[in-house]
Amino acid sequence: MNDVDDLYAGDQDGGERPRGSAYTWAVALVVAGYLAAFTFAYATAAPARGGECSGIGFGCSLHGHDAVTFVFFLLGIPIVAGVLLLTAVMLFLFQLAPSFRALTGFGQALCALTVVGILAFLLGAVLLDR
Repeated sequence: MNDVDDLYAGDQDGGERPRGSAYTWAVALVVAGYLAAFTFAYATAAPARGGECSGIGFGCSLHGHDAVTFVFFLLGIPIVAGVLLLTAVMLFLFQLAPSFRALTGFGQALCALTVVGILAFLLGAVLLDR
């Protein structure tokens, strides 16, 4: 048998077939979503109006691209880290269920991210008292 046959030999024995890591898919989806949101916000940001100073300083405020960059890096990176941490915890807990382990890595990542999204929505609603 060659290496490829060895990889798929588990299918004949009723074992698991090789698949991508669920956490790898989750990281890819979160980072792609973050970059897509940043790119969209950056592309649609309005520049500073004429005569207004832009940047952080005395009497100045952030406008347009500077504001988007500031918000996405100041708030976005910790939020992405938190989402990935919660996703890792959810994937760990979900791995205890045999039916969940039967899903592909992509399917596992989507399930975990959906639960994390619902938890984030509920937490936001509680924090905003709505």
